[in-house]
Amino acid sequence: VAGTPGTADFRNGNILLTLCSSEIIERGTIYEFGMPIINPGVQNAPTLSISASGEQAFPSRSIVTPSSAAYTGTKDKLAEAGLRDALRVEPAGFLLRELSQINTLTNGANTMTVSLIS
Repeated sequence: VAGTPGTADFRNGNILLTLCSSEIIERGTIYEFGMPIINPGVQNAPTLSISASGEQAFPSRSIVTPSSAAYTGTKDKLAEAGLRDALRVEPAGFLLRELSQINTLTNGANTMTVSLIS
């Protein structure tokens, strides 16, 4: 129910998260929210933003995705490929496929490595 503390309401592409009115949001504190969703069909990650309202309004800001150059967290191959961006949905199969070797010298011993991430 929209406006009920501790709930989420999905409407018109927006998610309304309601906190208890008695809660104080502390500056410099990380707040994390999670909710189960069902992925739609295959799609690229949409542009997401966040805003807040209440006793004080907070202007809408874009969310920095793991694939963004502005992202300051640690990036792995999935993040670099945009596969960790929120709501990006891929078809079934391997998301990352790589084939590499350790030696390119003529007559040198070599090892081929196949990497698959599903």
